[in-house]
Amino acid sequence: MPRGPRRLASLLVVAAIASSGLAACGQGVSTPPPATGDFLDCATHQNSCNSGTRIAGGSIVTVAEKDLPGWNLNDANNNTLDFAQIMSGVLPTTFIINPDYSVTLNTDLLESAEQTNTSPQTIVYKIKKQAVWSDKTPITADDFIWAWQTQSGTGEFCDPNVCQAASSAGYNQIKSVTSSDGGSTVTVVFKTPFTDWKSLFATLYPKHIAADAAGPSIADQWKYYSDIAHVPTWSGGPMVIAKDGFVSGASVTLVPNPAWYGAVKSTLDTLTYKIVLDQTVEEPALANGEFNMLFPQPNRDLVSQVRSLEGVKSSLNIGLNWEHIDLNLANKALTLPVRQAIFTAIDRKQVLDATIGQFDKDVTPLGSHMFVPGLDGYQDVLKGTTQGAGDIDTATKTLTDAGYKITGGRLITPQGTPFPTLRYLFTQGNTDRQTSETLVEASLAKIGIKVKADPEKINFGPYLFGGQWDLVQFAWTGAPFAAAGAYQIWTPEGGSDFPGFNDPKAIDLIKKALENTDPNATNELLNQADRILTDANVVLPLFQKAMFLATGTNVVGIRPNGTQSGPGYNVAEWGLRANNSIQ
Repeated sequence: MPRGPRRLASLLVVAAIASSGLAACGQGVSTPPPATGDFLDCATHQNSCNSGTRIAGGSIVTVAEKDLPGWNLNDANNNTLDFAQIMSGVLPTTFIINPDYSVTLNTDLLESAEQTNTSPQTIVYKIKKQAVWSDKTPITADDFIWAWQTQSGTGEFCDPNVCQAASSAGYNQIKSVTSSDGGSTVTVVFKTPFTDWKSLFATLYPKHIAADAAGPSIADQWKYYSDIAHVPTWSGGPMVIAKDGFVSGASVTLVPNPAWYGAVKSTLDTLTYKIVLDQTVEEPALANGEFNMLFPQPNRDLVSQVRSLEGVKSSLNIGLNWEHIDLNLANKALTLPVRQAIFTAIDRKQVLDATIGQFDKDVTPLGSHMFVPGLDGYQDVLKGTTQGAGDIDTATKTLTDAGYKITGGRLITPQGTPFPTLRYLFTQGNTDRQTSETLVEASLAKIGIKVKADPEKINFGPYLFGGQWDLVQFAWTGAPFAAAGAYQIWTPEGGSDFPGFNDPKAIDLIKKALENTDPNATNELLNQADRILTDANVVLPLFQKAMFLATGTNVVGIRPNGTQSGPGYNVAEWGLRANNSIQ
């Protein structure tokens, strides 16, 4: 099943237990088993494994590996997997993305959501009468309308420079969103068909809260939610942030929402996300009971150490999460020959073996920007190219054929000037990405290009969105909506085209894929666009990443979910197992 709208994967801190990220290179490390304890059943029962009877009360303490820049998950600056997990218990959604990648109606919020017409495409949502925000205000069509207006990206309702939506895919194809039945029925009419309509309205915010606090301006309302000072006192989900539950740079504590209208109620007293910017503390804290859940970015040391702990069960599974290196087309020095040479000089297998390959020997270099292996539509479009080959001779010839020279170990442009040093952005504290940067830096030095590591510890999103980089490495985490995801990250209107890829032919193919209702035809259109993207040498896919989940053996309801929803998709079911002590 294809991927779809993406969130920036959890981007901070991988354990630095080894003295150097390169120290473990070449060691023979066997691949660990995919799961232990109750997670063993997740291979065959993805949507129901690790279930059990919950006791009333108790606490779960887990980790967020990135600080929070703001409270608006739909803002491109805030759209990280860490933050999405925290807000999964607060923000209502129309559809649920399950661990087996199936997409099902959120029957807590909605009676139904149906396509009632194809020309024009019309979707009708019926909101349950009991669905309310925590202040008892009903969730209504006004909240859907606000979501459309703030994420349309058209400028009709809000300047896109203010409402910097993480994705406008689908929202910018909507002609109208109207209310009826006292606000309980929402009718969405599209200007052009949108095949991934179930991806829309995935994170709803209360219109009335922002309007009361910030006034009638939609731009001001958007900025209100994006401001970290405005800690949500409201919720439309099973949890709500506790009074004084946010400590900047330290933690977010949630408690059950007393106004929760859903079928499953949380049994927890508290759910706390500790903000941890040094992953080396995570395993010891799990061992001594300070934490009883981890959902980190895995590396060899963390996986092996957690697997050795008694009273802990874990899962290492491949999801819709993939690592990549992007080039910033705003830097005019990065001409096509230079981009071709850079990607040819980088050795993807070397990077893989030094990072994720240390604990997962089954992962291979990724050959697509649209799909991951094993999913419908996956084609290795990089096959037959030199991208990621680590071929210094070919990279050098590409440059010299274009009029560049390498003199004294420095690349000289055809105009006779030294090629500028390139800034390599990644998240500080992430030793795997530091390892990748070190290897890339060494490879590019062989073709006369100097690279300077430029790690960013806290505000990665604004750095990325602001284009303050020449090379950047991070990961996308997707959902089962391929065309919407492609529009989001490969078109300038999509909201997350950070490299500035802007090819009219590719954009046309992606837009056609958005409007196509035949999955096979959609996949082919996306692969055609992918070949154009590959030829442009703008983004180098590295590998599909593993997702690692570990909990105490007394924790139930939590299960691996390899999509952008993560394990937080069913947070109301999390709890402590009966007949076990509370830690």
